[in-house]
Amino acid sequence: MSKQMVIVILSVLYIGISLIVGMWFTRRQKNMGEYFLASKSAGPLVLGIATAAGLMSGWSFIGSPGMAYQYGFGYLTAFAFIPFSSLIPWFLFSRKFRILADSHNCMTVPDVISARFNSRTLTLLCSIGTLFGLIAYTCAQFMALGYLLSVIFGLSFQVSVLVGVAIIGVYTVSGGQRGVLWTNVIQGTLMVLASAGVFFFAWIYIGGPGAAYSGMKSIDPQLVTFIGKCPVGWWISYIIVSILGATAYMSFLPRFFMIRDMKSLRSAPVLTPILTIIMGMLGWSVLIAYLTLQ
Repeated sequence: MSKQMVIVILSVLYIGISLIVGMWFTRRQKNMGEYFLASKSAGPLVLGIATAAGLMSGWSFIGSPGMAYQYGFGYLTAFAFIPFSSLIPWFLFSRKFRILADSHNCMTVPDVISARFNSRTLTLLCSIGTLFGLIAYTCAQFMALGYLLSVIFGLSFQVSVLVGVAIIGVYTVSGGQRGVLWTNVIQGTLMVLASAGVFFFAWIYIGGPGAAYSGMKSIDPQLVTFIGKCPVGWWISYIIVSILGATAYMSFLPRFFMIRDMKSLRSAPVLTPILTIIMGMLGWSVLIAYLTLQ
C-alpha cells in the first residue's frame, strides 16, 4: 500500500469519526443550554485540549510551517508569545463569563455585553464585530482545509472548500457546542501527537541542535538570528496582534460559558499553553526538515 493511500485512508477515517461524533450528540440537543453551552459540562482536560486546538487550528498547521520555512528563527521567536498570550483571556474573562452564564443565562459574548452594560448600542456593536470577526476567521479556516483536502484527495481547491464546509457544517449544526468540543478534543490530541512525533523524528534524523544550527547557518546566516529574515516592523506587529488577538479569540471565549465548575479554572489555563507549545513544535520540524532537503 502506497504512502498516499495510507494518508487518504487515515483522512477519511478522521472525517468519518468527526461526522459520527456530531451526529451522536444530535440526540442530546434537548434545549438551548445543551446546544450552545454543552450543559456547562466541560472539565479542565477537555477544555484545555479543545481550547489549544481552537487556538492553533488551520493557520498554525498550514500557514505557520510555511512562515517558519521562509523566515527562520525569527518567526519562531515571534510565535513563542502565542501560547502565553492564551493566559490573558483566562484570567480576564473565564470566571466572569461562567458567573454570568449562571446569573443571566448568557450564551454568547454579546449576551455578556448586554448583561453587564444594559446597552443596546454596545450589544449591537459587539454583535457586528463578532459577525465580521467570525466571517474572517471561518474563511481562513476553510481556506486551510481546502488546501489540505486538495493535496490529499487531488480535488480542485474550490471543490475541496465546499467539501470541507459540508463536513464541518454537519457536525457543527447537528452536534452543537458539545459536538464541536469533542471534535476539537480529537483534533487537538492528534495535533499534539503529530507535532511531537514529527519534531523528535526530524530532530534525531538531522543529528541534534548543533547540526541543525550549523546547517541553517551554512544555508543563510540570517536564518539563525533572533528575528531571522523577518522585517523588524513585521516581527513586532506580529507579536502585538497575536497577544491582542488571543484576548478576544472567536473560538476561545465561548469555551468559558461551558466550564463545569470553578475548580476547572485552576488547571485548564495551565494545560492550554503547554499543549499549544507542543503543537507549535511543527514549525521547528519544518526548519529541521528544511536542512535535510538542501
